[in-house]
Amino acid sequence: MDSAFNESDQANHDVLLALYHYVLDTRQQEVTNQKHFTI
Repeated sequence: MDSAFNESDQANHDVLLALYHYVLDTRQQEVTNQKHFTI
């Protein structure tokens, strides 16, 4: 039971981490696009 819970917790952590990186990448893209528009 404990090991199953830990695996589930790890999976949730991986999803959150992936989502976090996705948001960072998206924001970085927006900043890059704004620079292009400014230039």
